[in-house]
Amino acid sequence: MPKSIPSWVFIVAFFPAAAFAQAEGDSVFGMCAEQATTEVCQCAADDLRAEIGDDDYALYEAIGADYLTRMKSGDPRSDAWTAAVEAASSGSGMSSTEMLTRTNKFGSAHRTAMIQCMG
Repeated sequence: MPKSIPSWVFIVAFFPAAAFAQAEGDSVFGMCAEQATTEVCQCAADDLRAEIGDDDYALYEAIGADYLTRMKSGDPRSDAWTAAVEAASSGSGMSSTEMLTRTNKFGSAHRTAMIQCMG
């Protein structure tokens, strides 16, 4: 009769794959994937989150998701980003200019993280 396998074995075995799959669905990862490898993008996303914090990362990720959707619809890169930032600023208490300035800092930090992770 075969012995049963403890459930923690499955959790340990599958957790890294689940965490990685989640990162690949993240728009921050997606914006990077246009330019770099999976390993670089995962590293850059992790480094960016550590640098800007969870709340700002979530904001950048939400705007990034809108941006990528607009890009897939055929919007030019700068128009897609501007429209995504304007949509995020609506109802946030920030002007689109303030939101653009804030998120451009995140974008700069993301590019720096990508360069460092390419290493």
